[in-house]
This record gives sequence, C-alpha cells and structure tokens, in this order.
Amino acid sequence: MPPKPPLDLLKNRPSANAELNANDGRIGCISLDGAHFITSLADVPHIPALPIGQVQVFADGHFGVHDPTRAPQFYDERIPHFGVFPVLPSDKDDPYYDHRHMWAVLGEGDIDWSYGAGGTTGIGLLKRRVFVQYRASVNWAVERADIYYDSERERASPNTKMIHFLDMRLPRLRQFLQRLESVANDLTSIRISANGLLRFWLDVSAGVDWVTMYQRVLRQERAFCDLPTLPTTLGVFTFDHNVVEMFSHTPNVPVYYIRPVARFNNQRILKVVPILEHDSCPPPPTPYPIIFTGSSDDPAKLGSQVRFLDRFLHFRTSAFDFVPSPPVMATSASPASSSVGPQRSAATMKGPREQTSKVPKKPKPKDSKARNLFEDCTRAPYSPPLHPGWSGTNLEVKTDAVEEKRRLQHQRKEPLLAAKYMLPPPGLFLRDGLPDEQFSSYLAQYNHIFSALIYRITSQHSHAPALSNQEWRDVLFLPRQRGREEGELTTHRQAALAKTAASLGDALSSSGVHFEPVCPTPAGGFKLPSLEDGRHAMWCLFELVFRFELVMLDNRLKDNSAVLTRLNANSESLDADEEAAAQQDRYAEILAVFPEDQLVTVSPARACEGLCSMDWACRAERLERLRRIMALWRVEKPTILKAPISTRESPQGLAQERALALLYAQTFYDTFERPAILPRAWT
Repeated sequence: MPPKPPLDLLKNRPSANAELNANDGRIGCISLDGAHFITSLADVPHIPALPIGQVQVFADGHFGVHDPTRAPQFYDERIPHFGVFPVLPSDKDDPYYDHRHMWAVLGEGDIDWSYGAGGTTGIGLLKRRVFVQYRASVNWAVERADIYYDSERERASPNTKMIHFLDMRLPRLRQFLQRLESVANDLTSIRISANGLLRFWLDVSAGVDWVTMYQRVLRQERAFCDLPTLPTTLGVFTFDHNVVEMFSHTPNVPVYYIRPVARFNNQRILKVVPILEHDSCPPPPTPYPIIFTGSSDDPAKLGSQVRFLDRFLHFRTSAFDFVPSPPVMATSASPASSSVGPQRSAATMKGPREQTSKVPKKPKPKDSKARNLFEDCTRAPYSPPLHPGWSGTNLEVKTDAVEEKRRLQHQRKEPLLAAKYMLPPPGLFLRDGLPDEQFSSYLAQYNHIFSALIYRITSQHSHAPALSNQEWRDVLFLPRQRGREEGELTTHRQAALAKTAASLGDALSSSGVHFEPVCPTPAGGFKLPSLEDGRHAMWCLFELVFRFELVMLDNRLKDNSAVLTRLNANSESLDADEEAAAQQDRYAEILAVFPEDQLVTVSPARACEGLCSMDWACRAERLERLRRIMALWRVEKPTILKAPISTRESPQGLAQERALALLYAQTFYDTFERPAILPRAWT
C-alpha cells in the first residue's frame, strides 16, 4: 500500500478573524511520534515538548521536561493550580518580576566554598546575597498566604481544603529556605534544594492565585478583565475537551489539547508551529536512580518528585536502624522519686558493649581507670557545665530491663546492640587522664574534619555508617599515627587505622567532594587551645550530638498515627505526599526546641535562650516544646508531665524539668542501650 499523505492541519483553516471554539486552535502541530495532533487557543510561537519518558534529576537540580516549575504538565483536577505556575517573568508589570532570581540555576559563583576549609573541598554554603533574595521571595509568598488565612477566618464557611493545602506546604517551604541558609553541601545538592524551594514557593503562590482569582473566574463570580495584571503561565496538557472549555475563560493559561490523528476532521487551525524541545542538561556528577517510570499523565509522577525533594530535608538517622529487635521499655523513673535504679554490673557501668555474642566480662578491679559512662563528663577546664536540671540524670537510669534483654539475647545467640555514634562522643575528649598533647591532637583532628562530619549527616550522597567508640577513637588518633615510626604500632593497629581513614574518605568521595582524613601536624607539635576555643568546640559537640540524637530518638518512638491525626485534623484524606508534609511539620516542631530553629547550626551566643538557660521564662518555653515532642512517644510518662511546663519558676516547674530530663535519659537508654548525651550550659 502507498504511504498515507502527511496530515494537513491547515486544510480547514478559517479566516484570521474567525471565532474559534475548544475544538479548534490558533496553533497546532503533529507530535514527534506522529500519532497525535496538538492544538491550543493560545497565541504562542511554539508548543512545548510533551512530558513523556522516565523522570530523573539533572545537574541543574531539575527534572527536565517533567519539572512542573519549568514545563507544562498533564492536567490533574486535584492540583489545578499547576497550570497557572508562572514562567520566568520578562515584563516589568508581571507580579512575579521582582522574583526572577527564583528561576535562576545556581552556579559556583553563588556558593561560598570556604566552609569546606581544612580537609574537605567541594562543600559550600549559599552566599548571603543569594540567600537574602530567596528569603525576601519566601516572605512575600508567606505574607500572601497569611492574608488568605485572615480572609478565610472572617468567613462563616472557610475553605478548609485550601487551608489544609497551605498547612502542608508552608512548613516545607520554610525548611528548604532554612536548609539553604544553614547546611553546607555539594553543588548538585544545593541546586536540588533550590529547586525544592522553587517548587513549594510556586505551589503556595500559584495556589493562592488559583483560589483568589482564577477559581472565581471559572465559577463566573468575577470577570477575567476585572482581574489585576496576571503572570504569563506555563499552562497544561490535556486529553479532555472539558478542560479546554474550562480554561477558555482564562486566556493567559495555555491549554495544549492532545488528540489522535485519526480524530482530525473538522478542526480549524490558523497556524502550524514547531514543537519546542526542552533544553538538554547533563546528568549530575553522581547520578541518582530513576525517580519515576510509568504513564506521563499519572499523578504519581509528580508525587515521586516531591518525595525525592523531601529527601534533601532529611538527615542520616537511617544509619541507626540496626536494632535487631524492638526496644524494651523499662518503667521510667518517677519524678517524685530520687532513688537510683538497681545496682549496675561493672559491665553496664562501662557502657554498652560492641556488637558481639560474648557474655559480659568480669568486673575490673576497683582501681581501674575505666570511665563510668553514666557519669557526667566534667574534665576541667574545657568541659561545659551541665544545668542542674539535667545534671546526674544518667546516674538515675534503671538498667535492669536492658540487662535482662541482653541476657536473653545471649542465650538465643542473637547479636547484641552496638553503641554507635554519628559524631565523636564528647567523652573521648574529656575523659580523666587523657594527656594534654593527646587532647590537643584530638581537637585539631576534629576541627580539621568537622565540615566533612556534618556533610556525612546532611548529604544524600553520604553513605557513611555510624561508628563505634573505638572507631571514633581511631579517627581522632590518625594525626598521631602519622607522626609515629612504623615500629611503634602493631601491624593489626596500622591496618585498623588505615581502614578507618579509608572508610571515612570513601563515604564522602562523591559529587565533587574531596576529603583529606588526616590533620597535618603543625611545626612544634599540637598545642593546647585557649580556654574559650576549647570550651566552644566541646559545647558545640555536646549540642550537635544531643540535637541529632533527639531527632533520631523521635524517629524511632513517635506515634505516627498521633502525629498525622494532630497535624491533619482538617484533612479528608491523607495521601503519601501529605504524610511526608506532616512529618516535615513534625521535624519543624523539633527544631523549635532550639533557639536557632536549626539542627546543625549551633551558637553559644544563643545558649542563654535554650534548654539550659538561666532565665526560667526562656528555659520553660523550650522545655514545653520538648515536652510536646515527647508526648507523642510510645513510652510511659509520669503524671507530672501531662500538664504544660509552668511558666513561672516554682517547685512545680523545677520538678517538671527534672522529670523531663529523667524521662529523656531513661528512654534513650532503653532504646539505644547506652547513656544519652545531654545538653550543656555555656556558662
């Protein structure tokens, strides 16, 4: 059979001033595969490429033709506002013109790379000038949302669906901004976080545009000509004639109507235009897995992108998911009681054992210098003091339930829980008897690799595991090993140190990040730091470990059903994306416990506003936020903590503070089988 002649889209072309309907098009084209023809009533010079194929992230941090912030997507009635996402503004009258920086792809010149000083390169933090622009745009969107909130509160029947929509997105918008301000990362990860910021910024802004303007026009409550100046929008693709009809009342929203070529008969098209291919972009230096494979009009495609972006708000708490069986919860210490738990064995007094199936060894002699891990680290002069409300709480931890659990595990020949840390335990620096020279080299090594340690926790590229006490000791010992002659160390010891250095570096050797794991020895050897510098480093370490372990403990113990019920009281249904948003809201509540509202940014200057503040009003506010976090943990809680923390300093308030500290210490030990690292006062 002879080949069919090419389809003539202009065979029914009317006069230029003819009145067109939804079946027609001012422009039209044939799809690249030749199977469909596409029309639009918008007078634009081209038709965008269809968002088809696998979804992956590129080096610019976007999803190519599948990214709803860059290209039109298939219409979904559950997210109609995606069609009114604005394009990069070029007209000064465009309401989004002052926010053009939101669409820019960040370059190396937008990043301050000095953060990775020392042993790490390729890690940077967004420059202040760029962050200030982002912050101004986020504040603009939040202010618009607040105005909408206020208007709905005045109505007899507020739009609870839209209020819930904003409640789910505003926390993530703020957290992406916070992430870009405080967390240093590699260039690709920063770009992806910036795309997350743009995604939720447009989600909020276009969502408000939709309900306050477009929706009213579609309901014929307002004429389109009476609206203020509107932005140029991305528009939508659709197979549905009704969608074309619906958007015919909003001429600034292009609708690209897709139909099989077999259905072309009487459609009138004024002009044939080309398909504009999306700008190609290379993959990132370290490729990510394919994000979505399936039908391009499947709503799950957009949901998979949101879940991918959400990963860049997470920290590596998964490194602690090594508990072989559910934790055994001992009854928490009663706040009214000051008695210490049952007598501990010598093995327990030395802290949790490494992962092994051996039974506890016999107690060491009383004159042993082994440190009691339940005691507070108080090595002078660099150890920051504990606040009275938290001091000695680990000594009151009851250990009998955990010891019984270990005994049964040993009988069943099950592996015991290993004590692991994502940051060096402060006790390695502050144990009694540690020589000054060793303390100095430990601290120099810690400062040298600090940015790499934070990257291990925050980056999606990092696959670094949590390390044991001995492994961290090896990491800190590396500078001293370099300066020794080979004969001074056993072959086994040399191999262990080499393995530690390699594993630490391998975990970071991705996405342009390079890491030198050993601090160079200065001329004249390592010197003791000043009192201020040494205490500053130790306070920050205590604070970082406590904050990270609080998140880790909450991830393990929070009652997810209670979290979702409380955070989504107005929700009719809860899909996976809303659940992720609710968890991010929970994470924001945890950050609110700390004065910086951040996890990895700690400041001694703000310690006076934290959990160890000397001012009761400040301290009580933070304690109450912590109490609310712990209220959703699946553990038994003392009666005294069922009421809010007293806002006035009183015996009742002080008793609540002590009960809260005891509950945290006991719960942490019951879960991870080692004493908790507790917050410290600055002075």
